[in-house]
Amino acid sequence: MVIERSEARLPPLEEILDRVRLDWIAEEEEGLLQAEVDELWSQYTSL
Repeated sequence: MVIERSEARLPPLEEILDRVRLDWIAEEEEGLLQAEVDELWSQYTSL
C-alpha cells in the first residue's frame, strides 16, 4: 500500500559523494585483483 508519493529527483553530489567514492574504489580494487589473478593464471598455465 502506497502511503505517500514524492517526485523523483537527482540528489546533490554532497548527498552521494561517499557512495560514489566507495563504488569507484571497489571497481579499482576489483580491476587490480583481476590483473593479479590473470598474471598468476598465466604463470600457472605456462608451467
